[in-house]
Amino acid sequence: MEGQHARCECPPHYMKTIPGILKMVEMALTILVFALSFGGDWWGHGGHGWVEFAGISSFVTITVWFIWHLIGLIPQIIVNYLLEFISYCIMSIFLLIAGIISAVSAGGSSALGACAFFSFAATAVCGVDAVLQFLEYRRGTSGTATTTVTTTTTSSSAHKVEY
Repeated sequence: MEGQHARCECPPHYMKTIPGILKMVEMALTILVFALSFGGDWWGHGGHGWVEFAGISSFVTITVWFIWHLIGLIPQIIVNYLLEFISYCIMSIFLLIAGIISAVSAGGSSALGACAFFSFAATAVCGVDAVLQFLEYRRGTSGTATTTVTTTTTSSSAHKVEY
């Protein structure tokens, strides 16, 4: 069983593709949402916990997807690529709600205004990524995996043997 281990391939070109760039932008935006959620004046406003939760959970989820794509684990561990689309839809909804909460609570706080802006920006980028994931799902491709089909044709000739 020595030669049957799953190989993780690290495609260096992934970070230069549109999905790779989108994931890096999403990671930057969601960590900004999380960091800026601490800088605002939340006195008298609820929702601080939700904004933190949406920011950090989206950051962790996007980072995991990015690493899986980067090292080539997606084709080996995920059979249905619809799962990534669903997770991006959920993150988009979470970030949209976080943006609304931050915008309503912003008042005179520039940190909460920036948090709302980056929440809406992250919502848009996650939405674009979700649409791209759905289109790849519909096409039947995975973004990082390439499937090669080899067809082998054999022919046999029948020999008539008489006794």
